[in-house]
Amino acid sequence: MASDDQCSLDEDIIYVVDHPGGHPRQLALGTTPVWSPDGSRIAYCRRNRFSGPSQINVVNADGTNPRQLTKSSGRACESSWSPDGSSLAYVEKDKIYDADGTIHIVNADDGTTVTFGFGRGPSWSPDGKRIAYQTKNQVFVANADGTGPVLIGRGHSARWSPDGTHVLFLRVRADHRPCSLFAEPGIMGDCSRFQASIWVARPDGTEQRKVYTVDELPANGFQIFWSPDSTSIVLPLREGRSHKLFRVNLDGTGLEKISDLPVQDTYLVGASPDGQEFVGVREALPTERADGQLNEPTVVLMDPQHKAKVLAVGADPSIVWEH
Repeated sequence: MASDDQCSLDEDIIYVVDHPGGHPRQLALGTTPVWSPDGSRIAYCRRNRFSGPSQINVVNADGTNPRQLTKSSGRACESSWSPDGSSLAYVEKDKIYDADGTIHIVNADDGTTVTFGFGRGPSWSPDGKRIAYQTKNQVFVANADGTGPVLIGRGHSARWSPDGTHVLFLRVRADHRPCSLFAEPGIMGDCSRFQASIWVARPDGTEQRKVYTVDELPANGFQIFWSPDSTSIVLPLREGRSHKLFRVNLDGTGLEKISDLPVQDTYLVGASPDGQEFVGVREALPTERADGQLNEPTVVLMDPQHKAKVLAVGADPSIVWEH
């Protein structure tokens, strides 16, 4: 597991934990680490200390051979490995708060870069031949060289099914509800709630359908995962005062709870290949420790049938699962 931990306002430290309970070892300075599919390398973002361009870097899993891949004039941090580990898709933005940017494909060995198109959230198909992405609240699928874009539907956060037959995406809307937040009468606040609908479609844009609608999203964000056999989706739903993990079939039937562990304070980032365990970042309580420092977020391994185990202190984890 790789994760980053804040060490100053300008630099983060990336650590690697070789197994649950293992001792973290420092790997590099940077953010947003992402393991290569074979677990041999880690891509990460290295940013200029004085708000200049940020670049995609790669380092071997043992910390050797660190090197800069990109020569971005803007900010290049969001990256995704191709399934064969030969390339990375990344998004270059002029400004950190830009929604979309230019998607590039960079060779992980020699840094050769080609432009794919405009958007964000590139997601490789399991065979590496196509990429799903989003731009202006619309999801597209194109060939890996950027040609032949096909509109899948309105939404965002596209994810391929493990078997490559479907693309999952979300539509989110706000239910604006004014309410009184103060003791003074007539002073109103915004108690908006967000509703998400989960959609799937074929990669050619056909057979688009809504799978499920979630009326109230967890405060820490909404995360969904494909089941290993591509027949269902795992998602957090409110039960009582907390959110629990549920599974639902692609046709919206068969909703069942798979875990009694509350997940409202945990941002899930990955599921094990068998779909039985989940890794997430548990939010830190906004209180100070005895040494005067603020509490930090923790990376946890969640076994739906038992409990959550702390793997490391930090955020932005990337996981390589043992098969």
